[in-house]
Amino acid sequence: RILVSALCITWINVSWTFVEPILAKRLDSFFHLGKKEIGVIFSLSNVVYIPAAFLLQFAFVGLNMRKRRFTVLLSIAITPVAVLLIGSGSIHCLIFGMLLLGLFPAPVWIMLLPSMQEDSLAIYPDTRHRRVANDLTAGIYNSFMIFGQVVGYVLGPALNVTVGFGNTTWIVSGLILMQAISYYYFVLSNASDARLKSVRKA
Repeated sequence: RILVSALCITWINVSWTFVEPILAKRLDSFFHLGKKEIGVIFSLSNVVYIPAAFLLQFAFVGLNMRKRRFTVLLSIAITPVAVLLIGSGSIHCLIFGMLLLGLFPAPVWIMLLPSMQEDSLAIYPDTRHRRVANDLTAGIYNSFMIFGQVVGYVLGPALNVTVGFGNTTWIVSGLILMQAISYYYFVLSNASDARLKSVRKA
């Protein structure tokens, strides 16, 4: 359950990093934009993410863990929409996709780590183990986040050379959607709760 959650941050990070090595060339050769316009488009996701991350921390105060996990699932499931818009042949859709890429994944960045820590504490409820469990979970989260950067920087250029920019966004979108399905089955479904209870009893 913790591993599947950690893979979510990997693929959400891929949604950001896979475009970085290939988008500038796309904007230059396909849309004929200058360096200034390219720089502005690259900054759009961060411009949206900063206020979104700040506001979401207040928007989800008081939600129980299951609702938080459902929000994470929804965030992962709709992120491919932003990726597909970036791969479209319209500059307006691409700009809109970059804006959404700063918004859609934000709940994952904010709420995934606390939900992973909740799962680890359910397995190790003893207060003596809480500090160790939290530290290990944070380490797993950060490791998989960095792994997502590596995967994105390698996967984006490799696919772009092989199948082209548009098909690359389709493939990455499909991989993220598959991760959303895995998250539902292994983390959010009733079957996953039963598995967690069996681990806790063991």
